[in-house]
Amino acid sequence: MADYSDKNMNEKVKENRLRKVPYIIVLGDKEVSEQTVSITVRSLKKQLHGVALDRFFEMCNTMNAEHTKELISE
Repeated sequence: MADYSDKNMNEKVKENRLRKVPYIIVLGDKEVSEQTVSITVRSLKKQLHGVALDRFFEMCNTMNAEHTKELISE
């Protein structure tokens, strides 16, 4: 689900945490300019900042191939 509302980023993240979304991917202006993503993993209460897009796609492909929901750490 993408959130294109006018709310600030903190409000969007908080709202999705309350919805118990397992992964929150943040693509703000900083991430766009650096070609990275920030990932919040609910089950681990962990945040990964500045993950390169190539690495993010590798992580997603590995999770898909292995049929796992566990996020591959960096």
